Amino acid sequence: MNFGFEFIAHPIVSFKAQWEIEENWDFVRFQAFVPLGDGWISLAGDYTEMGSGQPAQPDGEPGYDGVQGDWVQETIQLDQLNGQNPTAFRFIQTSDNYQEGDGFSLDDFTIFGYPQALQGDFIPDGTVNIFDVLGLADLILFEEEPSDYQLFFSDLDNNNVLNVMDLVLLVNIILGI
Repeated sequence: MNFGFEFIAHPIVSFKAQWEIEENWDFVRFQAFVPLGDGWISLAGDYTEMGSGQPAQPDGEPGYDGVQGDWVQETIQLDQLNGQNPTAFRFIQTSDNYQEGDGFSLDDFTIFGYPQALQGDFIPDGTVNIFDVLGLADLILFEEEPSDYQLFFSDLDNNNVLNVMDLVLLVNIILGI
């Protein structure tokens, strides 16, 4: 799966979590897969700590262990991937099979970021104006295929098609309606 972060600045993964994992021995890592890079990469978050080097805790890799009995909101900055586009995410738990706990629970997994352009900016010039209306109207009239950028920033009704409704919404944005 391609998550399409090319138009997103500072992509972030967020989720709620709680855990009971044997401290300094067992470990849970959140990883992203980058096919053109190093494969699976463990990512640091607000609540991760570095592995102890024990067999189930790779030395220097971020992860979760110990007890976090209350739900916490974890945030993981994907800028750690240095511009590489992940195609998958996973949680992986490793254990020495001695002491058992409740493990790792998560909820409300979300990926978000900030658009690198303005909504409605059909012509990527950093402004939304009449030229965007003309470009969008031309594309609709001549039934051309939009670029990924044009679809991402000009599909104002979020139906994955550029049509007259997007044109009306774009005019409303410009007029401040």
